[in-house]
Amino acid sequence: MPLLWMLAASACAPWDFDRVDGQPLGVPGSAAYGLSEIGEIMVVFSDLPDICERMWDPDPPEFQDWWVVSVWSRSAPRVDERLPSYGYVAVSVFDEVRDYEALDAWVDLERIDPDSVRGQIYVELDSGDRLRAHFEAPYCDAPMFAGQP
Repeated sequence: MPLLWMLAASACAPWDFDRVDGQPLGVPGSAAYGLSEIGEIMVVFSDLPDICERMWDPDPPEFQDWWVVSVWSRSAPRVDERLPSYGYVAVSVFDEVRDYEALDAWVDLERIDPDSVRGQIYVELDSGDRLRAHFEAPYCDAPMFAGQP
C-alpha cells in the first residue's frame, strides 16, 4: 500500500521519476529509509523489487538495467520542515552504470514513525533533470550511509 500511495501522489507532482538523461526510470519497485549514527535520514527508491535487501549485498545487481535514487538530509529529520539534502542517482543500462549528483535536493517529512516515513523529495541533477515525488517508505536497517559524506 505505501508504494501505491506514493504513485498516486506523484502523479500530481510537476516532476516525477520519468527520465534521467533521456533514460526512462518508471515506477519505483521499492523504497526504504534509514538513519545515520548522527541522526540524518536517507530515503532510497529503486526499480529493484526489494532495495533494502539489495543494500546488504556488496555486489551490484545481476540485472542489466536498474536505477536507484537516494536523498539524505544534512541534519536530523524534523516534521514539516524542508531539509536541505544531498542526492544521488545511479542508472544502469546494459551493465554500464551512469552516476548523477544533485545540484540541489531536499526532503520534507510529513510523518516519522519507527516503522516508516512519509513526505516529499526533490532532486535537481547535474544532468538538468528534476525528480520530485511524494513517498511513504518503510524502515530499513541496511548500511545505507556507507561511503556517504
